[in-house]
Amino acid sequence: SIFQQESAILMFDDTLQKGMVGRKARLARCISKAKAYRRIMWYRKAAEQGLVVAQGVLGWMYGNGEGVPQDEVEAYAWFLLLKENGIEEFSKMVSTFEKNAAAEQREKGQVRAAALRRLIEQKSAMIIPERWIW
Repeated sequence: SIFQQESAILMFDDTLQKGMVGRKARLARCISKAKAYRRIMWYRKAAEQGLVVAQGVLGWMYGNGEGVPQDEVEAYAWFLLLKENGIEEFSKMVSTFEKNAAAEQREKGQVRAAALRRLIEQKSAMIIPERWIW
């Protein structure tokens, strides 16, 4: 978990001072994983609040397995939302997936996109418009 990785940073801090190479490498991997986790967490929060750029980045990350396990259905769901919102740059990716994927994968992606759409609508409704902030 992220908490274990953060404790690894503190635990190995003394080791860094002593110059133990193997433990330095493990520490570097922990820090790298913690940073990737934070990056994904913030992209997801922004995407769930309707930020189109974050939705595109998450789709790309899932499609390429960048920082997350590769999941073409999840990528398709994010790209489908973007296409439905008029972002035409994602039409080709959606079309390619729909052409090559099995019917079951397409259906899973469409169900996931519908769930994401509902989540985005709920979270967007909770955001206070700037004009209400004094």
